[in-house]
Amino acid sequence: MSFTRSSSKKQTDWVTILLYLAIVVVGFGAIYTSNYTEDMHITWSNLLDFKIGKHILFMAVSFIAVLVIQLFDRKFFVNISPILYLISIILLIGVLFFGEIKGGSRSWYKIAGFSFQPSELAKVGTALMLAHFLSDFNVSVTKLKDFLITAALILLPMALILVQSDAGTALVYTSLILVLYREGLSPWFLALYGSVIGLFVLTLIFTKFDPTTLAVLQTGYRPLSIGLGIITSLFALFHFKNKWVGTAIVVSICLALILLPLIVNDLVLLISLFVSFVALAILYVVSKKNAIFLFSSVFSLGAFYVQAVSYICTAVLLPYQLKRILILVNIISDRKGAGYNLEQSKIAIGSGGWTGKGFLEGNYVHSGFVPEVDTDFIFCNIGEEFGFMGSLTVIGLFLLLFLRILSIAEKQKSKFTRIYAYCVASILFFHFFINIAMDIGLAPVIGIPLPLISYGGSSFLGFTILIFILIKLDSEKNNVVR
Repeated sequence: MSFTRSSSKKQTDWVTILLYLAIVVVGFGAIYTSNYTEDMHITWSNLLDFKIGKHILFMAVSFIAVLVIQLFDRKFFVNISPILYLISIILLIGVLFFGEIKGGSRSWYKIAGFSFQPSELAKVGTALMLAHFLSDFNVSVTKLKDFLITAALILLPMALILVQSDAGTALVYTSLILVLYREGLSPWFLALYGSVIGLFVLTLIFTKFDPTTLAVLQTGYRPLSIGLGIITSLFALFHFKNKWVGTAIVVSICLALILLPLIVNDLVLLISLFVSFVALAILYVVSKKNAIFLFSSVFSLGAFYVQAVSYICTAVLLPYQLKRILILVNIISDRKGAGYNLEQSKIAIGSGGWTGKGFLEGNYVHSGFVPEVDTDFIFCNIGEEFGFMGSLTVIGLFLLLFLRILSIAEKQKSKFTRIYAYCVASILFFHFFINIAMDIGLAPVIGIPLPLISYGGSSFLGFTILIFILIKLDSEKNNVVR
């Protein structure tokens, strides 16, 4: 182990610490008022019988973790990164066999009456591992080999969490594309990221669902893939001087699109499209980057993704998760069922007006109309009791924290610390943006907590460790060159 040595060059960033503490105080108050009842009498003997008491315990454990982090120097975190990442992966695999099912997902370990979510530790492990790998002078995300390794480091924990039926947490890892963009990844990948989201929504729109069972009556694969095929076919038509060759390609692609779904089942079609993408991608490289193979491989990948979305809707997502997404894009309406939480959340936030009803005066929230008010929908409690101004203040605190982290990142001499800082900013921002967006109806309700504010020991500890490892690394920025 590498312990900290005293140095006059160490500078602790108290601004970030103060912003952290301010958000923690807001979270403490929000959790307290979310669970407040007039007959609630808390004493030291019954403290852990209440959520606010358990939250105090979570805070104490997290603050102890902060003190432990201060014992080690930068080299320790650099060296421990692969080990922590490996431990995270092992825990994610283990929870599939020994985990407890909560909220429809098997993603929790039950230890001495408390639940622990390994995916929160995996965020820390993945952030450190990415920083460890990408900080090597010989590594660059612009190189295919390094890019594939980087993608694998992100996709492995993401896939294991997705298998746990925790789609919300799995999506957090997609935010790390911003880190890769900062490290030199082409802006086209950001365009691809947006296209993936757009194509996902289009697939849902073109897919017909049974309103009762949510079974897929007609997949969105055919109309969207025909559109993709026409674009690729037109390129082929103009690419070849021999128009008959181009026409043959057009007819072949269109016939394949029409006949494939009739001949094979969804899973076989999914595998076939993926194999065709790999084959065409190899041909693109072998044929010295022939453009027709590039466009054909892109088409195959697009068709594979469209079909994969339909498959995920029926085979991966739980019914309530799918229903919430369909409600968001206005494919179905269910205000008394899956859309109830969102409807009540918007009413609670709107009832707060400009200045809110006052602390402990959120009668709509306290009446029990809003489920999960101390976790997924805690922002609506802030909106009701402190109104628009209170909500804006909370958003402002987060934005200041994000800007501070980005400022820390850009001041680093160490590439490791800079990459890690961007990982922290990306993860925190994704949680912040999606949680508030889903409370006001701009994102599907996917179980994303508001950092340091939503109730939950694993998430609070995870976010605290993320932030204070960065603060520790930043304190040594004048002592390192890499």
